[in-house]
Amino acid sequence: MPNLKKTRFTIKVMGHSREIISVSERSNGDLILFPQHALNFEHKSGDKAITQHRISVHLSRNAMSGGYLIKHTMTFADGSMRDQAQIVRNGSEFGSGYVAGRTFPSQTTKRYNLKEKARDEYIPISNANFPDLCLVQHIIVHNQDRNFEEFINIGFSPFTFEFTNFKITLLNAFFPICALPGSDWYTPMTSLPREGQSDPIYQFGDEYSPPIEMRKIVEMSSLELMSLTKNRRIAILKEVPEISEIFSKIELSLFPRTDLLWYPLDFIEQYSDNIPILPAEKLT
Repeated sequence: MPNLKKTRFTIKVMGHSREIISVSERSNGDLILFPQHALNFEHKSGDKAITQHRISVHLSRNAMSGGYLIKHTMTFADGSMRDQAQIVRNGSEFGSGYVAGRTFPSQTTKRYNLKEKARDEYIPISNANFPDLCLVQHIIVHNQDRNFEEFINIGFSPFTFEFTNFKITLLNAFFPICALPGSDWYTPMTSLPREGQSDPIYQFGDEYSPPIEMRKIVEMSSLELMSLTKNRRIAILKEVPEISEIFSKIELSLFPRTDLLWYPLDFIEQYSDNIPILPAEKLT
C-alpha cells in the first residue's frame, strides 16, 4: 500500500491531543480506516494478539444494484488474518452503513499518542478532557447527506468529515462508567468471516445489510457495549476492590442524572477538571 496521507481524528486528554482513529483516501476515492484497535481478539482457540485492524470502504464490484463494501481486516501477531464484510445498498437509509461501535480504555496510555507527520491532517472532535471516563463511539459511513439530529436527541455528539466519495460520521458519548482496561467492539457483517492468510482478491457474497434504521442499530449496539462494559467492571472490582470507592466518586460527581444511559460530550465539557483522577497503576 502506498504511503498515503492520513486524516487523524483526535480528542483532548490531560491537555494533549490523542489519536482515536485515522483515515486515508486512495486516488480512486476508496477509504482505509485505522482505528486504535483492541489488543486481543477473543478467538475460540484462545485470545490472539492484534497487530493491525484495518477497515476499507469502496464501491462494490459485486453489488448488482449498486452499493459499497465495508471490509474489516485484522492482522494477528502469528501472521494470520481475519476478514469480515458487509455490503451497503445504495439508497438504503441515505446510503448509510454502520461500520462499528466500540468502547475505549483510558486514552492516557502510549498507544493513543499522536503520531505527528507534516503531510497529515489533524481534526479535533472534542475537548472533553476526561481520560478516566468510558468513551463510546459509533462509526458510520455514508455517500449521501443525512441529518444526525435524531442521534443528538438520544445523547450522542455527531462529528462528520467529508471525503471525495464518502462521508465519515463519528457518534460520540460517554457511558456513566469509569474507563476500564481493554475495549469492546460491535461489528455487523453480511458475509461469514474468513480466517487464515489474507487474499486480496477474495470476494464476499452479494448480501446486503439488513434494512434496520440506523438509530435502532446505534441504540442496540450501545446497549450491547454497555452490558459488556458493566460485566468487565464487575470482574475488575472483584480483583481490585479497593478502587471501588474512587470509581463511585468519579461517576457520581459527573453523572447526576440517573435517567441517561449515556452522555453527549458537551454535557461532560461543562464540568471542571477538579475531579478525582483514577490511579493508573491500579488497573495495569
